[in-house]
Amino acid sequence: ATNKIDYDVLEQASKTYSNEAAAIAEVLSKLDSVNSTLAEDTARAFIERYETEHKKALQAARDSIADIADYIARYRQAEIERDASGANSVRG
Repeated sequence: ATNKIDYDVLEQASKTYSNEAAAIAEVLSKLDSVNSTLAEDTARAFIERYETEHKKALQAARDSIADIADYIARYRQAEIERDASGANSVRG
């Protein structure tokens, strides 16, 4: 049984994960910008909670999604190289 790998599907998946990680990075940037305008005392508690809890969670999600994108891209490349190596050994 041959395990067929669709490299285009892997490439698209890697791009999608990468794009979503970038989208989360953009959200973080926008939230930081909004928080910089909230200088009142009433917003201070919210900003502190955001900085210590929520921002870290968003950063962790961004990093995890980016890691998945990198893993898929590395897997795809390794499979391409393995297939090329196997094709070369058959010809040789």
